[in-house]
Amino acid sequence: MPDSEAIDSGLDAYLRADATLKELAPGGVWMDAAPQGETRVFVVWSIQDSDDSRTHDRGGFETVRYVIKAVGLESTAANVVAVSKRLRSVLEGATFPVAGYTIRRVERDQRIAYVELDGDRRWQHRGAVWDVWAAPAW
Repeated sequence: MPDSEAIDSGLDAYLRADATLKELAPGGVWMDAAPQGETRVFVVWSIQDSDDSRTHDRGGFETVRYVIKAVGLESTAANVVAVSKRLRSVLEGATFPVAGYTIRRVERDQRIAYVELDGDRRWQHRGAVWDVWAAPAW
């Protein structure tokens, strides 16, 4: 039986393996939140929603909607914009290995861009909502 957590693990490994992304986001790639005190640009991803679609032959697919964004404690958005562009480059139409699944499609759905004020500090956020379609390998 396929394990939905494998889709998350596959996405995480895929993002962590990209050398350019490592360079642009030295704070790392994290699920839900970066470690306390991290101020370098980092990537954070989280599950926004998911859906299982079945067909008469137990086929179908799982769709997972992820929020994937760059975050940085910076006065301008230039560095997080560069990471966001890289994320789009590596994710749009991507296929990546996932135990028990075949990735059928990865597609950007919505853009994310905002500034979070923390006193006089500015956390820049740039990224997108991504839909990942994965077919279980029965």
